[in-house]
Amino acid sequence: ARGAPTTRVEVSNDGHTLKVSTEGMYVLKGGGLPFDAKPAQLHFHWGTTPERGSEHTVDGMAYSAEVHLVHYNAKYRNIGEAVDQPDGLAVLGFFIQASNNDNAAYDAILDSTAGVRRKGTKVEYYAHLPLRDMLPADVNCFYRYNGSLTVPNCQESVTWSVGCNPIHMSHNQLDMFRELYQGFFMEPNGQLEMLHIEDNFRPTQPLYDRQVLRNGVPGRNVNPGMGFSANNSGNLLSANLFLLLSAVMALVCRSL
Repeated sequence: ARGAPTTRVEVSNDGHTLKVSTEGMYVLKGGGLPFDAKPAQLHFHWGTTPERGSEHTVDGMAYSAEVHLVHYNAKYRNIGEAVDQPDGLAVLGFFIQASNNDNAAYDAILDSTAGVRRKGTKVEYYAHLPLRDMLPADVNCFYRYNGSLTVPNCQESVTWSVGCNPIHMSHNQLDMFRELYQGFFMEPNGQLEMLHIEDNFRPTQPLYDRQVLRNGVPGRNVNPGMGFSANNSGNLLSANLFLLLSAVMALVCRSL
């Protein structure tokens, strides 16, 4: 947007995902979170086909991809200090559904993928990162559970909030993720073959006795066994009121 403030944006390929630094861009508060949180980074999970790619499923249905906005409890000095603490992290997850139309809010990030095709590469640019436009229009509905990171060491330190409504991206935009490389291997003939980052999502795990809460309105109850598959083990949420999360998760933009 014309006149919108610009910030330094770092985009990198770590061989597992496309990562975007969000440090210092806003503060996360509200929505039933027991603490204020500072942003660290956002990253993506995707599949080789539009039918799969998300790390969570609802009623057994997967989405084409999923974006995670990773934050750490503001009482800790940095994410490294927070990651091993039970109240250390808060992650917002949003499904991404393939469509026929480009999502302009992601243009700058996706355009930068040309410079980070290989593992270990990164690019920096100054631009307006339209975080609110990158999320679904309706963020009033989300699921909440306590769990872990989805990559080793899978620390049990995450308060997960997963949006009910998906973001939409075009098939062409999703293909740009699939063009990233995780490394290479050597053919028997000595030729090097590049390996794409493919299906970088963890399969969903059983819920066991875990409760997954969803914010809602009176008259709409939520069955914890509704088929929402958490992608990692987590602590049982003691609260059983589906209205517990009646407040909207808010992204409060201000200088830190």
